[in-house]
Amino acid sequence: MNTPKKDSYHHGNLKQTLLDVAFESLHQQSHEQLSLRQLAKTVGVTPTAVYNHFSDKVALLMETKLKAFEFFHQVLSDSCRDMPADATEERLRRLGRSYLNFSIEYPYLFELLFAWNVDPEKIPPHLAEAGVESERLIQQVVKQLLRQNGRELSEYESAIGSFASWALAHGVCTLFQAGALRAAAHMNTWPVEVNLDDPIKRDEILDQVIEVMIAGLKSRFL
Repeated sequence: MNTPKKDSYHHGNLKQTLLDVAFESLHQQSHEQLSLRQLAKTVGVTPTAVYNHFSDKVALLMETKLKAFEFFHQVLSDSCRDMPADATEERLRRLGRSYLNFSIEYPYLFELLFAWNVDPEKIPPHLAEAGVESERLIQQVVKQLLRQNGRELSEYESAIGSFASWALAHGVCTLFQAGALRAAAHMNTWPVEVNLDDPIKRDEILDQVIEVMIAGLKSRFL
């Protein structure tokens, strides 16, 4: 990421500028490394000016997380935007690939979204709402998949089906980021063919994992 020079920032809306720069910084560093003082220095304002808009780092990260959730949802939505509504299995494959690729391309944003713990009582309603938008997207596709096979899910069943799908996709991402599959293959406890470092092989393997998920959904609910 090319960081603009201080004098290239326009401070007509300083809060938005600070938020945009903080968001961009998380393309290259963890939220734990983000500093309000460093942010002020990057933008070219005093620390006091930053604190006028964000009372502390948690307040800044809350707003940054909202922006990250919106971006994440956009990436997932765009992955199957051109798909026919009835192509549900392919939509699930694309969502799965997009989910994994996002975690690889934007690991620090992914970390902020799912690994930054904060007191639930401090989470504002608009952030909580943004946090479930992507899950709703998965839930809609799962419901459509089973509806096409003659099964209308109850609200509870829909929640279980989408949670299982979400958990599987997220689990693959977490294992990849932790290097668990790479380590297992190196120790000959996992087939070396299961290589998620190769983008082409990664999509092939993920498609097979999603096939298992689809078979499981059909077996459970049909």
